Amino acid sequence: MTISSCQLSSIPAQRTISWLLLPGTNLLWVTNYVATFALSYTSVLFMLTLRRCIAGTVLLPLLIWKRKDLHLIWRDLKTRISNVR
Repeated sequence: MTISSCQLSSIPAQRTISWLLLPGTNLLWVTNYVATFALSYTSVLFMLTLRRCIAGTVLLPLLIWKRKDLHLIWRDLKTRISNVR
């Protein structure tokens, strides 16, 4: 069985992604510990609000960047935001 050059070129890219995901997983694990520690000093409502704000801050640029792949236009985003209120 032979390995094509396309498969060989994707192996380093997959390895790089794997090494980048490893610290990301560790960061999520630490964040969970910090959140349980901080919850003893703050209210649940504040922690939920903070969590939503952080998620929105992280995900909104991705949504704007990938909106063409998702076939979204600004009117769709405005409609969804106005429906939430």
